[in-house]
Amino acid sequence: WAQQSRRGRWGRRAPSHPTSTMALGSAAQTLVSPLPSRRRRRSGRHFSVIFDGARVEEKPKAMCRKVAFFDFCVVCHERQPYSGRYAGCTEYSWKISRRFSQFTALDAQLRTSRVLPPAVMPPRKTYISHFRPSKEFLRLRSAELLQFLLVVLDAAAARAAAQPKTFRDCADVSPFLAHFLGLQVDCGCEDDAPEWVLPPDAVERRAALV
Repeated sequence: WAQQSRRGRWGRRAPSHPTSTMALGSAAQTLVSPLPSRRRRRSGRHFSVIFDGARVEEKPKAMCRKVAFFDFCVVCHERQPYSGRYAGCTEYSWKISRRFSQFTALDAQLRTSRVLPPAVMPPRKTYISHFRPSKEFLRLRSAELLQFLLVVLDAAAARAAAQPKTFRDCADVSPFLAHFLGLQVDCGCEDDAPEWVLPPDAVERRAALV
C-alpha cells in the first residue's frame, strides 16, 4: 500500500466534522491536495461490507431501553482505467453503525423501487429478543443482517450493470442505499443526477495492479 489519506474521491472532500477514523493496517496519514480544476470521469466502483461488531446501549427515553447497534466497515474499490487497461485500484473504507429499524426501512424503500427480488426477505423481527437482546441473539442477528446487506449490494450492482446508461454504480440505483452506506451528496455537482462522494472519515489505500 503506497499511502493512506482522509479525503474524498478525486481529492474532493465532504464537509468535515469531528469523527473517528478506523485505519486498517498502518496509521492513516492526512494528505492535503488542491481540488481538481475540472471534474474527472468516474471509473468503476464496487462496494462491499465487513461486519465489525454489535453492541447494546441504554436509551432511557426510547421505547426499548436497550437498543442494539450493528457496526459494519464499508469498503469501496475504485479502479482507474488507463489506455484500455487498469492502471491501479484505490480502496476506501469507513465505518457505519445501524439499528435494525434502519434495515427494515431500507428494505421497504428498495422494494418500492423494485431493486430487490421478491424472494429476498429481511430478517424477521423478534419482539422478546428485541427488548432484551442477549449476546447469542446479537451474534445470530448480525450474521442475518450481514447476509441481507450483501444480497442488497449484489442486487443493486446487477441493476447498475444492466442499465449502464442510467446508473453508474449501485449508489445511483437508490439514494436510500447510498445514504445507508454513509455516502454524501456532492453539493457542487451541476448534473441532474446526484453525485455521491465518500464520507470525510474514509481511509484511502492505493494498490497497483500488475
